[in-house]
Amino acid sequence: MLLNKFCNISAKMLIPLLILPQKEDSFQKTSVLNIVFIAFLQISSEKEVFRREIVEMCEKLQTVEKTARQLELDNERLAFKVQIFDPAHVLLL
Repeated sequence: MLLNKFCNISAKMLIPLLILPQKEDSFQKTSVLNIVFIAFLQISSEKEVFRREIVEMCEKLQTVEKTARQLELDNERLAFKVQIFDPAHVLLL
């Protein structure tokens, strides 16, 4: 949950914080912010990769579900045809 909130922060909001320091004492603070910004970029790119993978998996799942439904229909048709052409069934008529 925290990761998701962090990834939704706009890069435009962080860039002004990363301007090179005017004073030496703020150098350490800016270095930390640079590290945070780099981590933010890494997390954002990883999030995008995961998003693409999830979309791909959902598409595959939809294909599998459609195939399963078609197989069920095919099995029902075959069962009906077997029932019609069953010699025991014909004798009863």
